[in-house]
Formats: sequence, C-alpha cells, structure tokens
Amino acid sequence: MVLTLVIRSSVLGEYVAPPDPIQTATDVAAAVTTIPTAADPTQYIPLLQGAAVEIDRFSGAEQSDWLLSLAHDICDPVHFRGVLCVEAPNHTWRQITVFEPLIDQTYLYELPPTVVIGLSKISLRHNKSATSTAGAAGTMRTAVLRRDNDTCWISRTRASTFSNSHICPKRMEDAQALCILQTFCGYQGANIGVFHPMFGIVLCRSLDNYFDSYELGFRGSGPPDQYRVHCFKLQTLTIAGIPQIPGFPLPPLHNAIVNQPPTPGHADNPLPGLFRWHYLQCVLRRFATQEYRRQSNISYHEIPLRMEDDSSDNDRGDDDEDGWPSASWDRARLAASEAEAEKQRQSAIVAWRTEVR
Repeated sequence: MVLTLVIRSSVLGEYVAPPDPIQTATDVAAAVTTIPTAADPTQYIPLLQGAAVEIDRFSGAEQSDWLLSLAHDICDPVHFRGVLCVEAPNHTWRQITVFEPLIDQTYLYELPPTVVIGLSKISLRHNKSATSTAGAAGTMRTAVLRRDNDTCWISRTRASTFSNSHICPKRMEDAQALCILQTFCGYQGANIGVFHPMFGIVLCRSLDNYFDSYELGFRGSGPPDQYRVHCFKLQTLTIAGIPQIPGFPLPPLHNAIVNQPPTPGHADNPLPGLFRWHYLQCVLRRFATQEYRRQSNISYHEIPLRMEDDSSDNDRGDDDEDGWPSASWDRARLAASEAEAEKQRQSAIVAWRTEVR
C-alpha cells in the first residue's frame, strides 16, 4: 500500500492555454485562468503518492500537518480553505487531528463544494540551453554574494566561488516570478523581477546543483527565518554536498538546521514564502502523480535560453560551444578557485579531526 493525497474532480478547473511568452501581469492572469469542469463529485484526482515510511522522512514530527500544508500549497495557497480527511470504513471520510501520524492510506483535501481551483503549476526547470544573453544576472549575483557575505547558507563556509542559487528559475522571467511572490508571500508591490536579490541565496556549488534541480529544499521550522534542510535524493549526502565518507564524520545534509540567514534582518533576504514555493517544487518532483503531471497546461512557461550567470548550471547548448564571450577564461578561473577551496576544506577537516583526537 501507499499513501495517496486526492481531491474531488468536481473542484478542479482546467487551465486554458497560456500566452507565449508570458511577459506581463495580464499574461500571467491568462495563464492561471481555469475553466470549470462538470466532473462527478464522487470521483477523485490523485495528487501525491508515496509510501508512508518514505514520506515520514520529510514529514517528521509534523506528520499530518506536513501533508495538510502541502495540500494547501498545491490547491489553495492563498486562502487555505480545505481540510484534510482520511479514508474511514464504509467509504466515509474522517477529518484528521493535529500531528496525526501518517499511514499508508488515502487522504482527501476537502474543499467547499462551490470552490473551483487550479493546481499549483510545476516548474520543469529547463537545464538545456540554446543561446547566450546578457542581462541582470551578473548584477544579481554580485548583490546576493555581498548580502550573504560570500557565505553558504547551509555549510556556513566562505569562498569567492560560491553560486548565486536561484529560488525561481531565471528563465521563468519577471511576471511569473512576481506572481509567485504575490501568491506565496502575500507581496502587494510591483516592479520586482526574477533578478531581484530576494530570489537568490549563496550556496556552495555542490549544493547549488541539488537546489537548482529541486532535490534540496528549505522547510520552515517554526521561528522566523529558521529552516530545516530536506534532501530529496536517495543518496546520503553531507552538508558539503558530497556523499558520506567513512572516517570523515561531516554532518548529514538532510535535516540540517539553518538557524538564520548569513545576514539576519537584511531587507533583501528571501521571504519565507519563496522557500515555501521552492519546497513545493521539490515535493512535486518526488511525489507528484502522473495524473497531476498530465493536467492541461500544468507547467510554468520557462524560456529555453541560455542566460548570463549560467556558468555553474552544466547545461551548455548544442549550438553554443563557448556559451558566453569569456567562457573559457571564466571556466579556467573557476576550476582554479574551486581546487583551492577544496584544498582548504580538506585541510580544515584534517585539522578538526586532529583537535578532536
């Protein structure tokens, strides 16, 4: 058996075809417009699915509250109008209690019958690029590194070669990024695009690879700006982003605590709702059902263009031999810097082990 989260078919609206490209707030509004369906309320659409023992790795002490919060973010991220029920005998539903343990059973996110929702869209995060384009990414990278004092949010180590990790893909562009900010953060302003420093954090390059591919997410753990790192890869990794090595007892990456940003209170620190959106994408990548993935127009529109600041994405295009004008020089400098950083890290490990003994 497996644990399955479902909703009633009757509350699910179908997305219309979005504009291409999506460049304005009007385009975004069109992209999230849904058409009600005349579905049978006794029929259900599965959204998430996985063994309870596997989901327990992420739900932890939250248990049913974890699943309910994900159901909110998938179905009703602004209003939170649904409740979570579990299948009971005689084809009935029982509302779950707070922190109720999750089991291999079917759970229903029950919305008011008059509500019609569109499921949260899925970010495919295109990694294959075709062309190079200059833009604001370099400026954003400089601002994020300066804000975070060149310090990785997770490992808390410093180096000049760390990545500006994008919470929302830059290929999503400004209008969709602003919509996410408004939906998941309650942001009421305007004129903030995907290259605003709020959409970036500093991570060492090995961790950036997992964060970028939705294999590593930040789960809010209660206090403001405190997060628990969840690793969605099956492999056991350390906070340095490398596999666990016998004899080198580095702390594990999964469930590592981020007590606060490298620069607490900075005006350009990411709002918690952005991490909430990114974490949802991690969960969807791991647990979303095929029925969810096959919904009409369920993916965000992301332009397949290579953009400035893609040097750490490992996604050189087929027709883009160098990627950007200074690519060869940048790669050589990056390789030398990373080699020096790794040498210093290994020396620190040896020194730490010597002190422990």
